[in-house]
Amino acid sequence: MYGNYTPEIEQYGIHSHLSSDESFGTVINRFIVQALIGTPLTIYGNGDQKRCFLALNDSVQCLELFVDNPPEDDEMRIVNQLDEVYNMNQLAEKVVNVAYKQGIDVKVQHIDTPREENTDEFYYNPLTDTLKGLGFKQTRTIEDEIEFAFRHINRDTLEQLKDVVMPKIKWK
Repeated sequence: MYGNYTPEIEQYGIHSHLSSDESFGTVINRFIVQALIGTPLTIYGNGDQKRCFLALNDSVQCLELFVDNPPEDDEMRIVNQLDEVYNMNQLAEKVVNVAYKQGIDVKVQHIDTPREENTDEFYYNPLTDTLKGLGFKQTRTIEDEIEFAFRHINRDTLEQLKDVVMPKIKWK
């Protein structure tokens, strides 16, 4: 899940915090912070590793769909709560493009991965039929969320985040 937009956040101006760290799965936020503080976006390995994504607002929609459409009594239903699949190079490109529209020049840098993970391309084909069958419809694209974060991030916190976006730990 990514982003910090819901209609209620926009309506009341109460924003959630932007979680960003060096390696625990907040890659979109890490790229956004790196772009705003002027450091290169750090892609681990060759950047072909894929992950699935779902906007916060769409996650709320999914939960509502699950509640409104419970499984039958004798049915076990496992649903992948995701919408889009991207590799890290594609995500970085999306952040670079949004930054460019805002007049920010962003570089990309590939570094050794600090984690135990395959950064090569591998078969990754998560199923989304069940979710779509329940009526899921995307309301926010990843670009929408990146643009929202660029506009609403608290610039005073960026200085504090400089110390947490470059990997220091090694999981090897």
